[in-house]
Amino acid sequence: YPYECQHGLMRLRLQTPFAYCAALVAEAIAAERSYDAIPNFTAADCLRLLGVGRNEYIALTNSQKGRPLLWGARRVAAILEQLPAAPRADLAISHWWYVHPVVSAEDLAAPQRPAGLARCTDDDATCLEVLVAAGCKR
Repeated sequence: YPYECQHGLMRLRLQTPFAYCAALVAEAIAAERSYDAIPNFTAADCLRLLGVGRNEYIALTNSQKGRPLLWGARRVAAILEQLPAAPRADLAISHWWYVHPVVSAEDLAAPQRPAGLARCTDDDATCLEVLVAAGCKR
């Protein structure tokens, strides 16, 4: 995931590192590329966020070979269904990480939450409001 561009990617596309890794793995499997075609740091992110390492990648690739032929976006969508829907629950958060809030205050104040915030509880939304107001502190 291009972390140096994360702020722009989140603002413009609302693509989280999890969604980026899931799409990258699905596209690589759909194109029948080997696991070694994924860059090392990206593969490490995929393992950390998705729980998909070399063995899981090979198993997913083999499961797709047995399915009837699907083309293009339908094939990628079928692969995405087999990947986790949310980041791993045991994801460790290191003490040196920074919080970079990218949700706009207008999105938080809107009567109907945007799709990316639909699963947030009221406590989560309040926490996001505080983070957005404070900004990133280094």
